[in-house]
Amino acid sequence: MSVQQQLAKVEELAKEKADAAGAGFGRSASKEKQPLSEDAQWVHQNLRFEGGQPVMDIANVLRIFERHEDYKGRFKYNDMVNRAMDKGAVMVDWRIFELCAVVQERFLPGLDNEVMLKALIVAANRASEDK
Repeated sequence: MSVQQQLAKVEELAKEKADAAGAGFGRSASKEKQPLSEDAQWVHQNLRFEGGQPVMDIANVLRIFERHEDYKGRFKYNDMVNRAMDKGAVMVDWRIFELCAVVQERFLPGLDNEVMLKALIVAANRASEDK
């Protein structure tokens, strides 16, 4: 491949990356705006954003656990076993990782596992205090 061809390829990739970055969260890179999914709409209405992207912090994950119908009131903390509970069942490690994957896929792509775990513990403790 010649130098000119390599430069043209690099410029093409840079343009594609710039187009994708300008598309924003939950939108396609095409010029036509695609309708947002139900989860993406919920994210835009309920979570905090900075620079066009949702903030990947404990506060946003708490908003998911405390406001979204799929998670509201679902988690409690059990001091006897020192673990979060999901609808009365102890959340073993694989179940916590599964929850993290679902939250990442539906609401916050790129969310760090530790942030989600901390938010889960806070949400479970808050719910347990409300008894």
